[in-house]
Amino acid sequence: MRIYWGMGVVLVGVCGLAWAQVASLPFSEDFEGGAVLDAHWTVTGTGNARTVVLNDATAHGGLGHLGMDDAVQDLAYSRNELTLTVDLAGYAGVVLGFWAREFGDEPHGPPTVPFTTSADFDGVAISADGVTWYEVQGLRNLTGTYAEIVVDLDAAIAAHGLVYTDTFQIRFNQYDNHPIPGDGLTLDDISLTGTEVFDPAHVWVDFAYAGTEVGTSSQPFNTVAEGVGAVGAGGVLSIKGDTGTNTSAEILLVNTAMTLESQGGVVRIGVSNKYRIGGGR
Repeated sequence: MRIYWGMGVVLVGVCGLAWAQVASLPFSEDFEGGAVLDAHWTVTGTGNARTVVLNDATAHGGLGHLGMDDAVQDLAYSRNELTLTVDLAGYAGVVLGFWAREFGDEPHGPPTVPFTTSADFDGVAISADGVTWYEVQGLRNLTGTYAEIVVDLDAAIAAHGLVYTDTFQIRFNQYDNHPIPGDGLTLDDISLTGTEVFDPAHVWVDFAYAGTEVGTSSQPFNTVAEGVGAVGAGGVLSIKGDTGTNTSAEILLVNTAMTLESQGGVVRIGVSNKYRIGGGR
């Protein structure tokens, strides 16, 4: 494929709510922002499930923490699911940390390995596609005092033959039949850290970036020429269109097969806007 940038190219990125719903690393959640969770969290459940931000002095840090219980005290069981969607593509050394406590919550689980879509258990599960899930940490031996739990996600994906994706999902699951303080659990101070690794199959460019350049999403190149030179044959060159600068006057020849895409907005390359590539590619 030969593309002459001097003629001017416009890359039109795919914008919208879907991008805002994906968290990035490093990630932290202390539930101090009020009752409404950020858009990268999804709350689902069955029966009288209640997953809600609590505000009181029993939180691990500050006043905010998250409760998961059954809103009605009866014999009917309810399942709570709190799911985080996060971009882990290109990362290694990923560690999930959080604090948890329980309120007389009887242990349920473990689920089948793997399970599809949903299951009734107390634990943490991961999914690369949002359909097939694997439990990576039980929440069946908590106490009435907050305790820190740390999960090595690299070891977890290796054990289950998974890879990190740009829409990787982590789910906190709780199942029981009474409200707090008769059942249920609370979570606080959730964190997710990792190290981004350069991948020639997916190289990043940000014209506004002024830091150390590696070619990753968090440390991108700041010229198309650098990106073109680093991307492997058949790879993807992503150019950020939602930063301070989305235009480059570079003129160069691309003679390696690759996919070109903008992320988050329109990107203009070259001396005119005569040519347009739509659909984010």
